[in-house]
Amino acid sequence: MRAPGLTIMLVVPAAHTRLSLTRFLAQNYTLVPHQPDMAPMRTARTERPGLVLIAVRRRSPRTALELAQKLKTEGNRPPRVALIDTGGVLRAGDDLVQRGVIDGLLLGPIDAQVVPWVAAVCAGQAPIVGTAPSGGLRERMRRAIRLMSE
Repeated sequence: MRAPGLTIMLVVPAAHTRLSLTRFLAQNYTLVPHQPDMAPMRTARTERPGLVLIAVRRRSPRTALELAQKLKTEGNRPPRVALIDTGGVLRAGDDLVQRGVIDGLLLGPIDAQVVPWVAAVCAGQAPIVGTAPSGGLRERMRRAIRLMSE
């Protein structure tokens, strides 16, 4: 059953992650993949999605945070913005949700839990779902969060 009128923009560079999201979400939502030749902000202005899902990349987690912040402050009706961290980069997701930088965070692999998670994000419940693997780039993420809050 497709949610009428709800469009989700995917800013997910990794093809396997994008395909997994599409497999789970395409039955219920209209999906708009971000086009690499177009800036994400331009795609968001053109498509006007209700939700933007942004993948956190290991090498540049700050990029996802900066895009989330720009989207949340764009115009008078910004979309909901959620991050997907399949690599265990983020460690302070609850802080990002509380500060209003993001509306939800999915940690870990893309599986069937993504469907109720997206519904909760769209309902404004600010969910953080999953468990990040231990290790990773904890200190780098802390620095990025500190820089974002300055």
